[in-house]
Amino acid sequence: MKVFVLGVIPPPIGGVSVHVKRFFDFCNENSTGIEIAIFDYKKKKVFFGPFKKGIHYALWFFLRSNIVHIHISSGLKVFALLVSKLFLKKVVYTHHNSIVSNPHLFRFMCKYSDEIVLVNSENISESIGGINSKKKVHEVPAFIPKSHKASLPLELLGSLGGFGDIISTNCSSGRIIDDEEVYGISRLVAVFQEAASGRLIENTALLICDPSRSYNDCFNWSSLYNLKNGNGVIYWSDDVDFSEVICRSTCTVRATITDGDSLSVRESLYYKVPVIASDVVKRPQGTVLYRVKDDLDLMHKIVATLKGQCVVSTPHKNFAYDIIDIYYDLGK
Repeated sequence: MKVFVLGVIPPPIGGVSVHVKRFFDFCNENSTGIEIAIFDYKKKKVFFGPFKKGIHYALWFFLRSNIVHIHISSGLKVFALLVSKLFLKKVVYTHHNSIVSNPHLFRFMCKYSDEIVLVNSENISESIGGINSKKKVHEVPAFIPKSHKASLPLELLGSLGGFGDIISTNCSSGRIIDDEEVYGISRLVAVFQEAASGRLIENTALLICDPSRSYNDCFNWSSLYNLKNGNGVIYWSDDVDFSEVICRSTCTVRATITDGDSLSVRESLYYKVPVIASDVVKRPQGTVLYRVKDDLDLMHKIVATLKGQCVVSTPHKNFAYDIIDIYYDLGK
């Protein structure tokens, strides 16, 4: 079976690009019976096994593929769907957010795609309403564990070395919605400073991983490194494998005001690291929830987690197998 995937892979690093890349690696490293090629439409390159090829190979593989899997959020996904159906391809469409920005486009994708994957179905059912497509809708979380172990930069390890506890978070943009940061970085920094000033935490680092460098000039980061009671904020703007950061963390925080199926939340649970996340969407079992935009509740949950009051015991699975099953059901 040949599957032609439309999406992006790192760089840049983001939840969707990491998911697509990990699924690609999973198919190539396991006996799935699937030949997979990814057309990164932003780089205009095709990735097939260890090779990187151009547009001509994309067309060649597309024409021979059985299934086209679309991971595109923009209106380009409609064009991809129409072309795929014109060439009689089976189409799988994955929607990676818990909100639908354009209900008309979304319903169109639901109506004409053969299978629809929602990484978080909360708040989306009403957008599907009126279309006889619910039987082909699958809720499949986006988490796929990475296949290769990486190491952290020595400079970062040196910065973290003097702290007893590490709270980590990541972001991939500085996007603003209704005057609120999507990733809540400024909110988290303010809450951490307040907890440090009130001596609610000690010898703790807040590590912010921002490979997009969106917050590079937003704070005087050097002044935040030495806060009261041995606490400090570390801002890391170079590329880093966040899963390795998670493994070295006491807990992680996801302070978003909108979200899909967060990779960092599920990855934390997979490695049995407590994760604190806003209740803006349905979160996986085992997540420590706080009320979105409620700074005091966020602070209380951070303090309680650092005191060891939250333990992760829920096993977490690799959801790549669920996507493989959808492919084979579609190919029957």
